[in-house]
Amino acid sequence: SDTYEFNECKNEVTILSNLHYPHIIKYLDSFIEHQSLHIVMEYATNSTLQEYIKNRQGRMLSQDEILFLFSQLVLAVNFIHSCKILHRDIKPCNILLTGSKGNVLKLSDFGISKLLNATNNARSIVGTPSYLSPELCLGKAYSTQSD
Repeated sequence: SDTYEFNECKNEVTILSNLHYPHIIKYLDSFIEHQSLHIVMEYATNSTLQEYIKNRQGRMLSQDEILFLFSQLVLAVNFIHSCKILHRDIKPCNILLTGSKGNVLKLSDFGISKLLNATNNARSIVGTPSYLSPELCLGKAYSTQSD
């Protein structure tokens, strides 16, 4: 529904505007126009990780390339978890690639992220079905380990 999408966008603005880290897409501005909330973010010069893998047409990534990208993702996830934020939808199309060589990773799409406090457990089932953690599939509470 329109209200759900608007609240998702507001949530993304709230979270992104407070995250400043090299491997998190940078929030620049937001505005409402024609009853729609627009979010202005840093431009990622290349593609998503999903598009990058697809465009390789079956050619494998080297071990060094995998480790380089994965280490950047781990740093980004560790940072958001240190800020008590669960992303809840980490998948290749939410990982942007940028930089002169196209190998700088930026985690994006914080629309369904959740800000945790010491007293709450996340239980709502959100995210992309094929990327859900086992905890979510079983209807159990989840935490940073589930990301």
